[in-house]
Amino acid sequence: MTPPVALRPELRSSPWVLLLPLVLVALAVAGAASGGSGRRADGTSPLSNLPYAIGALVVYLVVLAIAYVCVRRSPDWRATLGLVRPPAWAAAFWLAIGLVVGGLVLGQALDQVLHASKAQGLGGELARGTQASIAIAISFATLAIVGPIAEELVFRGLVTSAIRGRLGAVATPIASGTLFALAHGDPHIVLALLPLGIALGFVYERTGSIVPGMVTHVLYNAIGVIAVLL
Repeated sequence: MTPPVALRPELRSSPWVLLLPLVLVALAVAGAASGGSGRRADGTSPLSNLPYAIGALVVYLVVLAIAYVCVRRSPDWRATLGLVRPPAWAAAFWLAIGLVVGGLVLGQALDQVLHASKAQGLGGELARGTQASIAIAISFATLAIVGPIAEELVFRGLVTSAIRGRLGAVATPIASGTLFALAHGDPHIVLALLPLGIALGFVYERTGSIVPGMVTHVLYNAIGVIAVLL
């Protein structure tokens, strides 16, 4: 099974849609160069900071809106983004679970060298109080659910729809995975997430759907955020 855009040329997006992921990459690189938005001077985790939580949620919602605008004129925008049923749910499920486990093991190993978790700046003490609790809930929903869904729609769905017809089945996952990793800004995080991004691209190629990769990404991020909170 291959992505719908590989089989139906009318679903492919204009190369202009690549401006969205490229802008995200540029913003992430600029943010990393300026010190990173995740670091807080008072030592508390931004996960419990309400402005940070709301800001991150708004950014992802805007990204989702822009991604939809980019494909709304497609004959089938869901197929353009890969939002289709995988042919075999059981195989897709086990593939997702295997990728999560493998990604967590590899990520932990890379973190010992790259210190990506520290570079993300999400550690530190959690602030207390009602406002902090609301911020933590919004942060979890954003980083563990909204964020992965938005990133899969953009970096697997939208990017693939724009380049799959030109680059083919091997180069496309590598290119989309590289853009996905670069969009996290800090070089340590980029190197740590590059294998995951490329793997998610090949999952899309293998299943013809971004849903298994989306589930994988949600689980991966959820486990990571819970680990930080604990």
